[in-house]
Formats: sequence, structure tokens, C-alpha cells
Amino acid sequence: MEGYWEYHRVKYDTIKSIADELRLPVIIARILVNRGYSTPEEADKFLNPKIEDMYDPFLMNGMDIVIDRILKALDKHEKICIYGDYDVDGVTSIIILKDALQRLGGNVIFTIPSRLDEGYGLNFERLDDQVLGSDTKLIITVDTGTTSTEEANYLLQKGRDLIITDHHEEGNERPNALAILNPKLSENTYPFKELAGVGVILKLVQALQLKITKKLPIQSYLKIAAIGTIADIVPLIDENRIIAKLGLRGLQATNNFGLRSLLADLKLEDRKIESSDISFRLAPRINALGRLGNVEQAVELFFTSNRAYANEIVLEMNRLNVKRQKLENDIYEHAVHKIESDEKLQEAPILIIQGNDWHLGVIGIVASRLTNKYYKPSIVISLNGGLGKASGRSITDFDLKGALDLEYNLLESYGGHKMAVGFQIREENIAEFAQRISGRVEKILDGHLFIREDKIDADISFQAINDEFLKALDKLKPFGHSNPKPVFRSNNVFLKNTPYLLKEKHIKAQLEQGRKSFESICWKHPDWYEDMNTCNRLDIIYHINKNYWYGEESIQLEIKDFTSFQD
Repeated sequence: MEGYWEYHRVKYDTIKSIADELRLPVIIARILVNRGYSTPEEADKFLNPKIEDMYDPFLMNGMDIVIDRILKALDKHEKICIYGDYDVDGVTSIIILKDALQRLGGNVIFTIPSRLDEGYGLNFERLDDQVLGSDTKLIITVDTGTTSTEEANYLLQKGRDLIITDHHEEGNERPNALAILNPKLSENTYPFKELAGVGVILKLVQALQLKITKKLPIQSYLKIAAIGTIADIVPLIDENRIIAKLGLRGLQATNNFGLRSLLADLKLEDRKIESSDISFRLAPRINALGRLGNVEQAVELFFTSNRAYANEIVLEMNRLNVKRQKLENDIYEHAVHKIESDEKLQEAPILIIQGNDWHLGVIGIVASRLTNKYYKPSIVISLNGGLGKASGRSITDFDLKGALDLEYNLLESYGGHKMAVGFQIREENIAEFAQRISGRVEKILDGHLFIREDKIDADISFQAINDEFLKALDKLKPFGHSNPKPVFRSNNVFLKNTPYLLKEKHIKAQLEQGRKSFESICWKHPDWYEDMNTCNRLDIIYHINKNYWYGEESIQLEIKDFTSFQD
């Protein structure tokens, strides 16, 4: 109804070979081939990742220098400051590195800049107040720092050693640091470029363990690393898949007191935790502190053994998450109204929306929702005192960070990667910037690429959705970027009951094919209700999800699109 459906074309001989060798249902083997795994060996490695499959951390450029400097700091009892970012990736990176260094006897402090007052990256005032004032000799950044050239020079002048660990794209100039651990640097030959910031820290800790005799709990750190990796929407393949899949195992039974308190509040402590639980339930609460509150409490939650304090932090997370949802919805609805009432905006190749004093903690989420709704690159700008602070999200076919690289002379500062950016711009430059960036999008993209494309992994009948199939489907998890939930198609499906609207925006219905039926849901599509309610039968494309309700597990079909028929 919203785009077009395309079926993956693959060779059946390849599918059959994987299905026979690994004893998998043919449909599951087809999905593996769709994901690019063309031999039984490749498919088996994907399905059964092992921690032993992780690469030697010393393959990462600069790792030797980093480990030697950390060991020197530990030996001399120097104070080490971990300087992090305010999102889940940054928070989990701090937690792992702080715990590892403290286990080795390190004198460790940490600091995180305010998203609203100080912004992303190293900040001069915070360095003066929180770092240099504490007689810190060594500063280690996590999930940030690759573009902080001026701040790195400042620390050098002050006689401090700076180690940068990050995973963001480099800018036009590289910081003058003792070492930069970043697999995305142009000369870095590390075999996997797509680690999250917390993945880089896990490699650092792995290197520490290899260098010294004292054991560090790498297996336990996988749980925390999985949270940051999934939340940061990096590709869940290769080492990221090892981290995510092994880290999610037994996460509900974690020994970490604070994390256990958060999971209990989310009613996640008694069942297997999925990647979607991280993305839509746990991560937003940690991020709420970074967007609207004191993000350092998120780190403190993972180190406290005080039940009352843990509960206090969890309650604050919940309160701020509710506040965040309201702020986000208000700005989103305002933005949608602007677009729907402006024909030029509707036809524009990129959506650039601005408003006065929009909350900086949520404009990135609003940009993401606009991109999802209209399937166009989107930029949301919050204006204050003649300065615009912006957040942008893109679609697969357009490199938004690359476009900013070409327009940097109009910007005060910027950073990010292909799919997500942040920048500052003077109000008087916005019109010219919008004109230039729109021209670049128009030149690179054709109109048809603005139509959402649903890739169908396999046709399936309801009868084939049985316990054996569902058990095999579970082996493909965790789903996420570069390993999306499989999309199935079933034709000639009938409504077993009258569909109804849930909260005035989601459609629930019982769908039937043959003698088998499943509950289904269409998220955020009240506009589909009339068409579904008046048809005789449907062809549907959908995800197969597990739904948990008061301890009961059931199968739910998440409808992505449908074609209705009135025979």
C-alpha cells in the first residue's frame, strides 16, 4: 500500500545445500542466502558465533601504544579520566572500561558532557572543571573524540596524555593524540570496521587481558557491550553479531544489581531478552537521562549495590522517558503539520524543518521518525539566538555526512556518519544550506528511490509456521541493522474477526489461512483500517514476532503491508 514488494532472487541449489548440510528448513536457508551467506560454512559461522572467532585486538592500529600507556598509568597509580558520550553506546563503554581498570587497581574517574549545554565531543569547560582540575594525567575518550582537534591540542599544551577510542568517521583534520583507536580511520587495517564505540572498548579490555596475567570478565562484559552495540544501530554482523548474540544470552539473569533493577522494572527479568527489548524499552530509558537529565546516573546505576538508590535512578529514568515522549510527539506533530500544509516541502528531495527552541534532546528522534514516515533524508533544526542546532537522518542511498563534508564552510561545526549527523549553523546560512543540500540529494537520487521497497524473504503458508520452523527462525536472531527481521508473504488470507483499532492508531485482527489462525497487528496505521475492514481477503507481508503477556508467550504477525481484495 505504501511502496512496492520485491522478491529476493537466489539460486535454489545454494539454498538446498545449506538446508541439507545444516538440517534447516528450506525457508530459513533461503533467508541466510538472502543475507549473503552462500556456503554451509558461512551460514554455520553466522548461526553459531563463538567468542573464539573474535579477532586479535592487537590487529587494531595503535593498540600497542594504548595498552603500554594504560599499564604505565596503573603501575604509577596515575589518575585516569574516562571521557564519554551521553548515549547508550557511550554509557556502556564507560561502564566496561571503568570496571576493568578498577579491577586492575586503577584510580579512575569519569565524566560525560551535557548534551544540551556542551554538546558532542570534548568540551573545553568540562576539561578545565572536571579533568585538569583533578590532576588527571591520562584521559581516555570513549565513543567520541575523533574530530576534537582543538581540544586535543589544548590537552597537549597542558601536558596531559590523550587516548581516543571511537568509531565515528574522521574529519578533515585528525586530533593530535597519543593514540587513536578507531577502526574507521583510513589507514586502520583492522578486519572489521563497523564496531560500536563499546565494541572498541571491548577490544581494548581484551587486549589488556592478553597482555597481563590477571583475568578480566570478558564474558560478563559481553552483556553490557550487547546493550550498547544494539542501541547504536551498528550492523549486527561479524564481531558485532558475536557481541550481540552471546551478550543477550542470559542477560535477564545478570549479576549486575543496578541492571537487574532496571530489567525488573521493565518486566524483562523472567524471560529471554530480544534485541527489540534493548532498542525500544531499555535503551530509551538510559537515553532519557542523557537527553533530559543527569546521564552520569546511568553509569552510577551499574555500579551501585544500594537498592534504594537503584530504584531512585530507575524511577527517574521512567519519569524522563515519559517527558521525552511528550516533547518528541509535540515536535513531530508540528513538523508533520508543516510538511502536510506545504506542497513545496512535500515535493522536496530532503526535508529540512526548523523551529524556535525545540528541545535538543529529541530532535534526532524526530528526524528519524520523519525519515521513516516519508522515506526521505530529514534534518530538524532548533533555533535559539540566531544559532541553529540540527540533527539529521538519512536513507540508505544518500550519504548525509558526505554531503556535509562538501558544505562545511556554511556550518559552525558538524559530525556523524552516513546515516546520522549533527551540526550547528547560523540562522542566516540556513536558506543557502537548504538549497545546496537539496540540489545534492536531487542529483544523486532519482524519484523512485523515495518509494519504500519491501524485500520479501520467502513465501510461507500459515501451516508451515510450526514449532520446528520457529525454533530455526530463532537461530537467526538477534535482528537489527544488516540482519533485519525476515519479511514473509502469505496470500489468500482471511479475516477471522472484525479488525479493531487499538489506542486509535494500531489495527489488531485475527487472520486465518486454511485451518490455522494468528493474531496480527499493524502498528501506527489507522489509515489502513477502512480498507482492511471492508475486504474479503488479503495478501500480506509481515514479520513473525513473539508476544509476551503476563508470562504467556504467543505468536503475533506484524503486518508491514497488504493488498486487499473484494471478490
